[in-house]
Amino acid sequence: MKVPSIWAVLVLATLLSISAPVNANNGNDEFNWNVTIELGYIYNPTLIVGGEQSSFDDYTSVNVWLDLYYKGFFIQSNRYRTSGTFGATELGYELHLDEDFELNIINKNYLAGFDQRNVGLVVDTYIEELEGIKARNFVPSQGIRYIRYLDESVYWVDVAVDLVAGRHRGWVVDTFYTKTTEYRNVDLSFGAGLTVFSADMTNYYFGVDQDEARVNRPFYEPGVGYRAELEAVMRYPLSQDWLFTAGATLSHYSNSISDSSLVARNNVFRFKLSVSYVF
Repeated sequence: MKVPSIWAVLVLATLLSISAPVNANNGNDEFNWNVTIELGYIYNPTLIVGGEQSSFDDYTSVNVWLDLYYKGFFIQSNRYRTSGTFGATELGYELHLDEDFELNIINKNYLAGFDQRNVGLVVDTYIEELEGIKARNFVPSQGIRYIRYLDESVYWVDVAVDLVAGRHRGWVVDTFYTKTTEYRNVDLSFGAGLTVFSADMTNYYFGVDQDEARVNRPFYEPGVGYRAELEAVMRYPLSQDWLFTAGATLSHYSNSISDSSLVARNNVFRFKLSVSYVF
């Protein structure tokens, strides 16, 4: 099994040196859960060619988010980060939790899959620009997340590898900082992040094999790439159970990614408005 040894050693050493309990559960053994139904309008000019929104359905989404915790195991929707809604339920287990920091095992998708009929919010639609490509799957990576709690802000770092699926065996380092302030009855969050992808990972998603190459799609093998993000989110409670959210994310991708003929742009601006009901 081809696994980058530095990451395997890091994961193993952490597992052996730390012991056990996300966020508000304070390490107890109770079963906690909630379900959120969200209706949203999303402006999402995708990174991948041919996935531009055109119909009303491409701009709207109905999502059901599940958050669950039991004895350290958790499922969380990550819906409070705008870019997190474009691919991402997280599974994990708490290794350590106190007032200042957490250490978790994490299982998460860091890049969205696509094929010649599905890109972003455009689904089951023939995309001429992607004719003849192999499907790029949603491939979760497994690793360690360190979360640090500061005054009105949170910082986290993920170090993860495609260990289970074995689609590309690449690694990813994902960092994000977010600060939340309250203005009257509104929560305002501002964040910035940097994600670095290994060459194996970028080649799986954005590389072009010889058998996929066409006149307007040359062979391409990218190296290490990155994504830098800025984000702003506003949340306003309409009632005890209803929440209005507006968020925007600007993502910048490195040239090693944007030089691929599968990629439409290196800057992606996403905007979202949504109303949610929390059970």
